[in-house]
Amino acid sequence: MDWLAGPGYGVVGGAADGELGRLGARVRGGVVVHERLPQRTGGQGRASVGVWPDDGPRVGVFGLGAAIGGSWVGGGGVELGLTHGPLRVTADSGWFLYQPIAGAPAPVSEARLRAGPGQVRIDDVGVVDVAIELSAGSDRLLQRWVSGGVTVGANLGGTP
Repeated sequence: MDWLAGPGYGVVGGAADGELGRLGARVRGGVVVHERLPQRTGGQGRASVGVWPDDGPRVGVFGLGAAIGGSWVGGGGVELGLTHGPLRVTADSGWFLYQPIAGAPAPVSEARLRAGPGQVRIDDVGVVDVAIELSAGSDRLLQRWVSGGVTVGANLGGTP
């Protein structure tokens, strides 16, 4: 959504996971809201399927799409996840077609690496997930970029 809306957007959504033996699937999506755009709402979603063994790396493929206003992005890629003790590492790489508000559609690419202690349960509160994230890719003008940061997620109540 950063490509489409820039800073200041919010996402409200849901997710569902399913497993059949070693195969797993995940679907997530929701509504995107941005107060500074003429069309304030849009949507985003991602679906993935892969091999999810009890031990060892999870390997899969994914597809995603997002739209807000007259801008949209769609595509897919590969993903990898590994848990070792308290450390959780995920990586994905994707190729997408991006339609800006003005101009022709263009290919973009992105690779992300995320590492952290995984989900930590806090009694009577919920689950908190803190991680470091690094990203690199090329934008619609084929300019290369790199970014990094800290992500914080929370599941307050329910199951993680």
